[in-house]
Amino acid sequence: MTLYSAFFFLLVSYEKLVMLGFGLPSIIGLKHVLLTFMVFLVSSGKKIKLDYRLLILFLLLLIYVVVQFYLSDPNLTSFFISFFFAILPISVLILGRSLHLSRSFVNRLIYRSVLIAIFCAVPALFFQVLGFDLRLNSWMYREAGALGSAMVVTIIFCIYLLRENHFSNKKFIYLVAIPIFIVLASVLKKNILMLFFVFCVLYWFERHRFTKRQIRFLFVAMVVGVLIMAPAMLINIQDNIDYFVNVGAEGHIRIAMYLTAININLDTNGLGSGLGSFGSLGSLISTLSSSGIVYELSDTYYQYGIHNIAGNSADKLNQGEAGTLLDTFWPHILGELGVLGSLLYLSILGRALSFTRSNYLPSLAVMSVYFDGLFLMIPESPLFIFYSLFLASLAIGAKRA
Repeated sequence: MTLYSAFFFLLVSYEKLVMLGFGLPSIIGLKHVLLTFMVFLVSSGKKIKLDYRLLILFLLLLIYVVVQFYLSDPNLTSFFISFFFAILPISVLILGRSLHLSRSFVNRLIYRSVLIAIFCAVPALFFQVLGFDLRLNSWMYREAGALGSAMVVTIIFCIYLLRENHFSNKKFIYLVAIPIFIVLASVLKKNILMLFFVFCVLYWFERHRFTKRQIRFLFVAMVVGVLIMAPAMLINIQDNIDYFVNVGAEGHIRIAMYLTAININLDTNGLGSGLGSFGSLGSLISTLSSSGIVYELSDTYYQYGIHNIAGNSADKLNQGEAGTLLDTFWPHILGELGVLGSLLYLSILGRALSFTRSNYLPSLAVMSVYFDGLFLMIPESPLFIFYSLFLASLAIGAKRA
């Protein structure tokens, strides 16, 4: 567990440790190597029991991608990069679902991960109390979106561990207070909305456990929380409205990416433009070499007139300026895989999840990450592939000791 803890801490905080001058190598893809090692560490020597319907869906998706490849004329580098990032998350999800480990062992892994996730969030909490903006000071996490998403998953896992009687009610309150405060203080609308959805689902499944007094307390606490964060939330919403009014739907980067994905499907009869062509990391990369990455937007961006949207361009990427073309996950799936490929992708997710009384919470952890994908590229981040997909899928597939 000590080795596991050290590697999970690195998975959370690697970029920040590099920025703080800890002498770690800043190599592209290193976190994916770390992710692969951690998955191997947990999976090595364990029995696998495959869900054949899940496997068939996965094979159908692979066949579809291969057919797309031969029907289009992709840049090989772009294709393989996008293939890796699109397939890795669901591959890890399927593997975790297929490893029938004891639930007590999985719960220990999740508990250790929760402790580290909260530990890495404590500096952000400290500076928020001092008056710093969490959106600009995510500290051990890569950025505010990653921090908020990790805290939502942490809250779900805390509730799951409480339900599994892994710790006492008192310890639960101590642990869950930090991530809840961070989610509310960050005023990230998507995280707050997902948290509200989680509590609604929790009440639906566990309503027989709540007394009237507890329900009244929770209702009052929710109202007080809303009143406290309302001013900051209203300012944030107004900023979003002003941005939308100024640039319009076609100039709003996230909306424009979704509109373009829809237009790609209309023009390709729902078949999509193929991996490596739109909305994915591969679609922005021309070549990989020992000297670094050469960025070049695929022809699809020029075809649909979004090669300069919101200040994005290949020139700026090559100059080291961060772009926002990858701010969302689902346009890349819908645009590149098309309607049929997207349905296969969603079918795999649906088959991998389970909403029985013992499994609905880890399934919510997976759903929270893919919900974040409406606004961020979170589902393809190594941290979330492991924390939210692999660990959650282990819990879904785990057997009782």
